Amino acid sequence: MEAFVLLSPSRAIGLNSVGHIPLTEIAAYFEIFDISDLEDRHEHLTLIRALDAEYVSFHNEKQK
Repeated sequence: MEAFVLLSPSRAIGLNSVGHIPLTEIAAYFEIFDISDLEDRHEHLTLIRALDAEYVSFHNEKQK
């Protein structure tokens, strides 16, 4: 959850919609916080992407 909150401001924001957190930002997070184990990266990526998908879906549906 902390990673999601930290990365959330890096998403693109349009007039009436928000985009997903770029994969490059997640990769940078892994480097900054020295997350190098592939299983740890996969777990983090899966959780961040799941939270991100829910956030984007909720926000964009609300804007319609």
